[in-house]
Amino acid sequence: MIEQYIQVKSSEGSGSGSSTIVDGVTITFVDFDGLILKIETVQSGSSATPPTEYEIAQAVAAKNDEDIGTEAEWIAAGSIIHDEYLQFHAWVGSYTNVTNDGIVGATYWMGSNLNSHLFITLDSITGLTINLYVYVSSGTVTVYWGDGTNSVSSGTALQTLTKTYSTVGSYRIEIAGLNSDLNFLGGVTYSYPVIDKKCITKAYIGYPGQLGAYSFYGQSYLESVMLSYAGSSEGTGIVGGFQYCLALKCLIIPETYKYNTSTGTGFGYSGLKHAVMECTLVTGGTSLFAYCYNLEYVNITARATQMLSNCYSLRKAILPATLTQINSQMFNLCKGLIEIYIPSSVTTIGTSAFNGCMSLEKVDMPSSVITIGATVFEGCSSLKDIILRSATVVSTGSNSNPLYTPSSGCNPLLKIWVPDALVDTYKADTYFSIYAERIYALSSYEE
Repeated sequence: MIEQYIQVKSSEGSGSGSSTIVDGVTITFVDFDGLILKIETVQSGSSATPPTEYEIAQAVAAKNDEDIGTEAEWIAAGSIIHDEYLQFHAWVGSYTNVTNDGIVGATYWMGSNLNSHLFITLDSITGLTINLYVYVSSGTVTVYWGDGTNSVSSGTALQTLTKTYSTVGSYRIEIAGLNSDLNFLGGVTYSYPVIDKKCITKAYIGYPGQLGAYSFYGQSYLESVMLSYAGSSEGTGIVGGFQYCLALKCLIIPETYKYNTSTGTGFGYSGLKHAVMECTLVTGGTSLFAYCYNLEYVNITARATQMLSNCYSLRKAILPATLTQINSQMFNLCKGLIEIYIPSSVTTIGTSAFNGCMSLEKVDMPSSVITIGATVFEGCSSLKDIILRSATVVSTGSNSNPLYTPSSGCNPLLKIWVPDALVDTYKADTYFSIYAERIYALSSYEE
């Protein structure tokens, strides 16, 4: 099991520089299904060495109780890691010049094969008949059912393809013709996931645009998803699609995927524990990981309102150095969050961004943060230190109670640290004066 992550240190200014890490920095390399491939501890500031493709293949084979032989034998057999469709592409996540523990995920690509592959298991509960839904705007979609038969659809809008198998068992369904953002798995409402029975255990997605808002909605036995690197192709990808996937524990998202979360919770209520992203958010959206109660670690490159709301188990979130804003309620009710690293690119923190983060003990805002909303730290009952480093008084946008509502209570040990030259200014400020007795000179702060 990958351990939970506890702390992230700020890297700017007095009292917040990198601390001595006795055991070094631990980088965990994982496969797309969460399989641990390698754990390496290195000195802070140095680099970890990712496993080779042969070492990945060895780990996968060991998981399946198989033996791939020597490296020469493996190469002679075709250098297959998972199967003939998947070729290793790259690592997502940082493993060079590292200063914090982290998770790095393996990504794959499917070459010229941009088809979707669904691995299903039918039994006495699911029955032998399934309905498969695809949304088609143009072209022809062909479904290969995995038993030597196929079905073709060339209609428009939502298409229903019905299949009755002759016997229970496991099948691999391949869907061709979805290599366009206009054609995707499932329908446009949660009533039409790609398959109407809860029978999908694994999926390969060959092209970003194949994912619709509810592609895998409610597929509670879905354990792993491989999102293929798609070269220069960029789909509107993952507009949702994985809500209530309770068995899904890990997701590695390559850079050719873009988020369009205007339809709501992309992974909400899923069983995710770890998510490593290298993609962009193309529309605002909300609640991308909301109610992922088991989520412990996330490395994100995008932001959205309530993005991590109600992720009770979250201990650590790695925010990208390019992030400029922490949206309203982004970490709402992340009750297990201990400490957050805010990169120096951030200029704005939205209203109630950390509302209810009752385990949060310290927040160090870099000097770049010049604007905050209201009640940013409402309900953060363990908070002991808030550090404001801006060279000018942080703007509240005329919001009263910028940090928290005094009448709601706070940790009696809470102190607010500001630049020495601004202590009196903060104490007299219209909006910060309500915290006057807690404001101290930053030069007196001790880690």
